[in-house]
Amino acid sequence: MKTLARVEVKSLEHILSQFNNIINDSVISVKLMIFCSVPIKDDVDLQERSELLDELMDLATGYEDIVMLFVNQIASKIEEYENIHFKPIKIPSHEVLKNFMRIKNVKQKDLSHIVTQSVISEIINGHRTMNLKQVKAFAEYFNVPSSMFIGD
Repeated sequence: MKTLARVEVKSLEHILSQFNNIINDSVISVKLMIFCSVPIKDDVDLQERSELLDELMDLATGYEDIVMLFVNQIASKIEEYENIHFKPIKIPSHEVLKNFMRIKNVKQKDLSHIVTQSVISEIINGHRTMNLKQVKAFAEYFNVPSSMFIGD
């Protein structure tokens, strides 16, 4: 009889363990669905979703992995939140050009195929704005989007 009681206790423990796994899996599934569909409400929620996004990225075995569906949805919610709550700092285009030149160790004469040195000097000193042709040429030269040089 004691053996039967031990077996029943072991069986009950096993059943409870299985039940806990099901509950935990259900909670995780519900949380995942919420994170993929409900807008982010605050910075704490943003942090939690960012951490989950990192964990999911670590789990993914490639771009075709099913996990990437969740990654993309959560990333979209993060982007929506950040677009509303975090306004990007716009740096004047002449400062952008000046910084790219400094970082890449580019001299004014290196850009003479785009504009003359005197025009480059006027641009980087903020005395002259870039035209569309110059914006496209600088973007191509530094291999960045044209939008980096637009928006003064």
